[in-house]
Amino acid sequence: MSTKDLIETLNVSESTLYRWRKKNLVRFRYTESGDVRYFYKSLLICARCHRLRISGMRNDELLDRLLRYKDKLILSSCLASER
Repeated sequence: MSTKDLIETLNVSESTLYRWRKKNLVRFRYTESGDVRYFYKSLLICARCHRLRISGMRNDELLDRLLRYKDKLILSSCLASER
């Protein structure tokens, strides 16, 4: 997931994502252009283990948002392949 994807999906700031990286809470990698990509599976595991905290959001809502993101991605992929 890109930084933009996470900001939109979880309604978090870039500084929150930076703190998560700094604390090694989630797996990530840098692209050749220097952008950050987060591993979806790592985010999901961290959410299920209650390692990610987002102010004003319950853990079940965090999980729901991640799962809806995945479902939306799969649906978009299916629709694109039908064209």
